[in-house]
Amino acid sequence: MTTESLKALKDILRRYPEYIDDFIPFLTPKLAQEVHDVEGKAALCWLLGQFGEYAEHAPYMLEKMIEDTKELQAAELTAVLLQASFKLFFKRAPEMKKVLALVF
Repeated sequence: MTTESLKALKDILRRYPEYIDDFIPFLTPKLAQEVHDVEGKAALCWLLGQFGEYAEHAPYMLEKMIEDTKELQAAELTAVLLQASFKLFFKRAPEMKKVLALVF
């Protein structure tokens, strides 16, 4: 999935969140490895924060993205990661404790 696809998916699911079940199979750790630019990673972070309770690997994908983002030092991506981490923390707290510690 490319950056443009992720951005379009984010826009679609923002408007029609009831269709998330159709797209959950695409939210995998492999997808996170394939996206390399800031806009694509930001869209993926938003999806994981918003719908992370449906994606089995969401906390671990965010954790990996946070570790990778420290090298990028992109302010936009850092803000989206922080927001997604907090959203997912309220949905899956035990798994997100370590991730929140990484963010701070």
